[in-house]
Amino acid sequence: MIPRTIHVIINPAAGNNEPVLNTINDVFAQYDIQWEALVTHGPGDATELARQAAADGCDLVASYGGDGTLMEVVNGLMGAKMPIGILPGGTGNTVAAELGIPLNLGDALRLLATSEARRRLDVGEINGRYFLLRAYTGIGDDHNASRELKDRLGVLAYPISGLRFLKEHPPATFRLTVDDQLIEETGIMCYVNNVAYSRSPKLQDWLERTFLDVKVHAGDEPEPAAAPLLQTIDPTDGLLDIVLLSQDPFTLQAFKSFVVRSGEAQATVHFIQGKCIHIEADPPQGLWIDGEECGTTPADIQIVPAAIEVVVP
Repeated sequence: MIPRTIHVIINPAAGNNEPVLNTINDVFAQYDIQWEALVTHGPGDATELARQAAADGCDLVASYGGDGTLMEVVNGLMGAKMPIGILPGGTGNTVAAELGIPLNLGDALRLLATSEARRRLDVGEINGRYFLLRAYTGIGDDHNASRELKDRLGVLAYPISGLRFLKEHPPATFRLTVDDQLIEETGIMCYVNNVAYSRSPKLQDWLERTFLDVKVHAGDEPEPAAAPLLQTIDPTDGLLDIVLLSQDPFTLQAFKSFVVRSGEAQATVHFIQGKCIHIEADPPQGLWIDGEECGTTPADIQIVPAAIEVVVP
């Protein structure tokens, strides 16, 4: 179905600096689409605006911003049977890249105006909140990439903040129950993923082969990964993909090698898939979903299969 009415939720603090309203108006006028702009002013606004837009009865709700803005929109539309349009305007735009959505705003708008293709995506749920990319623990607010750093360095803000974190953050003992399987390891970070990490599968595979020693937990004993796994993370397979970065002498050296592209040190990561995950940590660790704070451990996380419908090429 081609939408005739679209409500666009706009995060003005997103990473891109472009004439958003002019571009929306120019493109949608070509297709006789009625639209309304809803502007966020702080955390949580996109969720409430999306909920209200669905109640108002439009054909489509679109999110302009980064992955954090999109996550808030998803929270507002869960259970509403409202399709979602993605207009990439953030620093990372990981979900848009995963789905092949154009990163140029005009092209993304034309996609919304003309495409009848839809893709249903899984969503993760933690503590009553939903995420599209990942939930993670072990990293604090002072080590997440700041808005200032992202504005200045773009996507390089993420590895630079991560390197500072690894140098300063003490390890914790993680106890993970994934469906019926138990993993207990000393680690630095634990990620529960729904979407893969990289826009470039070839680059992702090279980085994994070069810098990571991946241990797969699919039976009684972990086994070395036979092939790169992180790029196979799929938001339509009904599973969450857990990556636990262990604390060993090579972890910081491997991450430094990744940032400066030198050396071949490898960090050990544990990989397991499941539908229901319980995470405990000693000492307790902060929790984050798609860049937003979400309490502390312990936590229960589960997959909600095929929960949302997104416009795709």
